[in-house]
Amino acid sequence: MTLTSSAQALLVDAVRRGVFPGAAWAYGNARESHIGSHGSFTYKAGSAPITVGSWFDLASLTKPLYTTTLAMRAIQRDHISLSTPVSLWLPEFTGGGKERVTVEHLLRHESGLAAHEKLWLGGASFQEGCDRLFAQPLEAAPGERPLYSCLGYLVLGLLLVQVAKSEQSTTLAGPRLSAPPFYNTRAIAQIEEFFHVRGGLRWSHEVPAGDSVPTELNPTTGWATQGTVHDENAALFRGAAGNAGLFGTIHGVAQLARAMALHDYYDEHASLFQQFTAIPSDPLRRPLGWDRRAAEGSSAGSHFGPKSFGHLGFTGTSFWIDPED
Repeated sequence: MTLTSSAQALLVDAVRRGVFPGAAWAYGNARESHIGSHGSFTYKAGSAPITVGSWFDLASLTKPLYTTTLAMRAIQRDHISLSTPVSLWLPEFTGGGKERVTVEHLLRHESGLAAHEKLWLGGASFQEGCDRLFAQPLEAAPGERPLYSCLGYLVLGLLLVQVAKSEQSTTLAGPRLSAPPFYNTRAIAQIEEFFHVRGGLRWSHEVPAGDSVPTELNPTTGWATQGTVHDENAALFRGAAGNAGLFGTIHGVAQLARAMALHDYYDEHASLFQQFTAIPSDPLRRPLGWDRRAAEGSSAGSHFGPKSFGHLGFTGTSFWIDPED
């Protein structure tokens, strides 16, 4: 049995057992690539079939694929560095040791910020969400220990908004903390330009709801969450934020993965990308913007090597690259 038929057989069996109604997958190396899908949007009879062109809420894959890439781009253009204090771009982010938090701390999940907080409660506005975010206390000193933090990537996303506004002051002019201009296609185009790819990444408002794979049944309404971002904090940030909000097709994400794995596509960025994806010698530390393969129970499986990097998304998405394969 080939790897392609094995992957398809796993999905067919999982759909048959009701693990999920459908899924899409892709794998490849320098010599070949394969892509496929199986199942449907929901368990209901007559539900639309999942195809390689179906749009998925990528959830936390937004962190490495989008936010981290924008951070690399900003570093390459000398707008920021890994040692840049966050408060330099976000003066509101101070107090309780937060003035010592750097861009690198955020990228490595070592800022000391908590993993999560329900910033959206009470029907908060975007500005109220920002105020609540900046008021969050640190649970550890910056750099003291790793703590996976969606809050940290919300902060990083807002920092990159300020960088974008300084780069394109006329286009992005507005209030001091305007809502993330991440929704516009120009921001997506910067990612595609960086890795020399095209298509397959959008924000939720750019995807027709009927083309988007549902993420769950809303416990309040009973309706499927479809065509809107699943993460509530990302929804508070107008459907696009540093921690979540990006949508993609398996074809688009696979195209991006191949570009990252094959340096021929972006030789001018290869050394910087290798710096970001290098696996630290300390087993507790993360790469810059990415996750590493766990010694046991990794979603990367048992065949990916020790230099592998990738990430998971809460909606069931997963993305892994082994640079030695």
